[in-house]
Amino acid sequence: MMRTDNPGLLRQTDLYGIASTSGPANEPNARSVAASAAAYSHSMTTRVLFAVCAISLLAQGVLMVVDPQATFASNVLIALEFLLAAAGCLSCASRQNAETRTLWILIASGLFLSIAGQIEATYAALQLNQPSTATVADFFFLIYGIPILLAISFTNGEADLRALFWLDGWQAIIAAVLIYFQIFLTLPWTGHPTAISATSLMYVYNAENFLLAGAVTLRLFGNPAPAKQRIYIALSIYLWSYAVVALIVGYFELARNIAQGLQDVFWGLPSLLMLAVLSFWQGKLRAADEIHKDSNRSIALLLDNLSPALFTLVIVIMGARIAPAYPWIGFTSIAIAVVLYGLRAALLQSKYLRSQHNLARSGRALVTAIDQLRDLSIRDGLTGIYNRRHFDEVLLSEWKRSIRTQKPLSLLLIDVDCFKELNDRYGHPEGDECLKKIAAQLLSILRRSSDTLARYGGEEFAAILPETNKESAQLIADAMRTSVEGLKIANEGSRAASVATVSIGVCSENALLSRPAEELLHAADAALYRAKKQGRNCVQFA
Repeated sequence: MMRTDNPGLLRQTDLYGIASTSGPANEPNARSVAASAAAYSHSMTTRVLFAVCAISLLAQGVLMVVDPQATFASNVLIALEFLLAAAGCLSCASRQNAETRTLWILIASGLFLSIAGQIEATYAALQLNQPSTATVADFFFLIYGIPILLAISFTNGEADLRALFWLDGWQAIIAAVLIYFQIFLTLPWTGHPTAISATSLMYVYNAENFLLAGAVTLRLFGNPAPAKQRIYIALSIYLWSYAVVALIVGYFELARNIAQGLQDVFWGLPSLLMLAVLSFWQGKLRAADEIHKDSNRSIALLLDNLSPALFTLVIVIMGARIAPAYPWIGFTSIAIAVVLYGLRAALLQSKYLRSQHNLARSGRALVTAIDQLRDLSIRDGLTGIYNRRHFDEVLLSEWKRSIRTQKPLSLLLIDVDCFKELNDRYGHPEGDECLKKIAAQLLSILRRSSDTLARYGGEEFAAILPETNKESAQLIADAMRTSVEGLKIANEGSRAASVATVSIGVCSENALLSRPAEELLHAADAALYRAKKQGRNCVQFA
């Protein structure tokens, strides 16, 4: 039995060999273990589906070699393989956010339409007839691409606009109706269908398959987010393999007049490849999360803007093909598609304008917050005037300006007389109030915006007066001294007067490049020292 120094931190090992630590302090580790367990469970599910699909393909191959006429059983196994691929997509959807989950569900919906077509084909096989024209099964095999096209055209950042998804859904319904009309030359349930030939349908199949495969491959060039990248990689492998299989099998069955047989095994290959991606490539694809970069943004933006137009383009092309024979159907479908796309563009424009307005408002708020923060950083917390840090910056700046302009710069150092005695007699709260009143009074004397008053130390203040000569500085210093004395703030312990007073040291000179700004400060400090030595409550010059 393993002992630990701290019984509250018992080491445990979960079913997957991941060590975890119990206790409230280790909740993040527990969450990571739970996430690892969920990922392991999902991986096991897709691997089981992959194994069943592989066994189904093997059984189908053996069956068709033993009995090439067993088309019913072969069709059942093909439907099972589509079902397994759809189950793999739904398993992925259960672990994703709302937007990515929608894409997986759309892909699964396309596979379910393929299953419906396969069931219809299986029923036709029971009738022991080989139609030379398109059937209802062919209709399902064609419209399987509509949910997939919807997933491909679903652009980034649209998860919060459900209206866009509904508009695309209506276009998808119109496209399905037009596809039915293209195949059977009549609208659903409006008359006796006259289907097009199987040979013509093969060309439509191939065009649809390769267009879908090319569209999803273009999506990968836009450098999507890692979660979507996994979807597009799995879907592109499925669509490209499906397009190649449909081309080869269609060639053998229609161009070469070879009946259904061993070549039907290839129909399950795309499902097997998709499940292989979902089962064994997840770790490698997950590593892309760490190296995802915002490259190819121009391609991504182009694809995001062009993708929603795919449905509209499909409807316009089909409507134009129908228009010569049935003008009202063709032009109505085109008009509806254009209106829906216009609404979609208007909603996106509205969203863009709102986002720009919010961005501008946030920018203004950020600038205001930065200004407030900067103002707080240069203000004294007690008196509200500038602090020592800002004083040092302004002094250096004004010194350099005085060098350039050759105009005098004056500096006043102001000290509250006998402030320690005031604090000792009346208490620190009264001392703080005294400093606030004196700071406000000193600030009222400075009338120019270029003048700067700062709290230099505990009870010391400093005033920077640009372009101010000695005479003007003396007038300001005298005004400050008398106005503070006029406040009549009691200070019985002062040796200068019975009220609070100030001593001021003044230095005025033209700055020189060969001298540092600190010399002005030292000279004013020396003048302040003399003012204190001469009895306080007076002004002295350097």
